[in-house]
Amino acid sequence: MSNDKSMRPSSPALPETVADLMAHRRSLRSRSLNDDVEEIHLKLWVDPSYHKLFDPIWREDTVEGSFIADDMVAAMQVRTYARKNDLPIASQSKLHAIVHSLHVVCRRYGIDRRTRQGLVGGEPVDRADSFDAAAE
Repeated sequence: MSNDKSMRPSSPALPETVADLMAHRRSLRSRSLNDDVEEIHLKLWVDPSYHKLFDPIWREDTVEGSFIADDMVAAMQVRTYARKNDLPIASQSKLHAIVHSLHVVCRRYGIDRRTRQGLVGGEPVDRADSFDAAAE
């Protein structure tokens, strides 16, 4: 084995700028509706009128009388924000698609209604087991 480095091929130069680096990206994953909705959701979270739409986990506690109505109001706020802030995917999306993305985003953070319904004091419980134990 020779230690002669002159025989090794040189490596190509690394891209100098971010634009050059982006040109080298191998996967062409583009921004999705979920990405837009997550970004907007995080920005709107501090708005009490938006935040309270996600608080209820029981129908009788909903702001507009049903989960569907609350989800639609939240989706309208998301789309309005997207249109004001030039987020092209969410601004052109149908409300139903935005509602679906909101559900995805809420699951990412563990704040979806189904997950929260299964918590007691912040701890997950198996509802079937708790009913069996109560019967004994």
